[in-house]
Amino acid sequence: MKNLGLKIFSLAVAVALSYYVNSETNVSVIGFSVPVEIKNIPENKMLVWPLTPKAQITVKGPSYLVSQVATSNFTFKVELPDDVGYSYTVALRRSFLSLPSSVEVVAIEPSELELTFDKRVTKSVPVIVPRIGKLPSEVKLDRMSVNPPRVKLIGPESELKKIRTVETQPVDIRGITSTVEKKLKIRIPGTLTKVSNDEVAIKIEVSPVEMERKFRKVPIQIRPDGEYRFKIKPQRASVEVSGGSDVVPSLKQSDIRAYIDATTIGKNNKAKVLVDLPKDVELVIVEPEFVKIIREKQK
Repeated sequence: MKNLGLKIFSLAVAVALSYYVNSETNVSVIGFSVPVEIKNIPENKMLVWPLTPKAQITVKGPSYLVSQVATSNFTFKVELPDDVGYSYTVALRRSFLSLPSSVEVVAIEPSELELTFDKRVTKSVPVIVPRIGKLPSEVKLDRMSVNPPRVKLIGPESELKKIRTVETQPVDIRGITSTVEKKLKIRIPGTLTKVSNDEVAIKIEVSPVEMERKFRKVPIQIRPDGEYRFKIKPQRASVEVSGGSDVVPSLKQSDIRAYIDATTIGKNNKAKVLVDLPKDVELVIVEPEFVKIIREKQK
């Protein structure tokens, strides 16, 4: 047959290689960490210890298989009984692993795991928003709303009973001069607790701080100017006004118009001093409150 010698040689090499790979002289021992997967945990319970169960195993076998096993995603699969209590000891056996038959498990450390469970509970708590700094002096806080104002926590009873509130990331209120809206992440309390909302919306409503300002020697006008000429004593008044810090500092004396209504002059020749003011500005006091009117018939 054509190339018979070459074929026989190739077969001999393959047999020799297979014998070497699977022989006892080509054996490796290696250790690696294997996670433990806990299955069938009751809905009303939570595993609280260990948080990430795992075991260290040492295996022995053909080098090529052992290398594959060490880099594979093997897990101990532990099935809990339906009536498991709050403490349960599980023995870790080779049968929990899906390993090739030619791979021997030399050691499992630890060989047993003590599992601790707690009651799973829910709880509603208010959301607190920490603040950084203070508002600028020209504004004041009217209201800060949080939506939702409360969130639901889900976690182990032993952890949740210590939690009264949850906090968001702090909000920096320095530099806020008008109403703003923000979304803030909630800081997750505890180790095993979960929150129904991972963020909340806040609205910070501010308004200008009320301030007062006095204007001196404001001319007093006479309205309406008719058949008679009037003299006023005194002819000027002091006017104190109030308003927001966004309005009052920019007021000019010409914006403050004091006057008397000539139609309201009484028999005692006195009239009340009235004041016209810009929008969003209120009168605090005017002095004098009344002026004396001296009338002279026009020529």
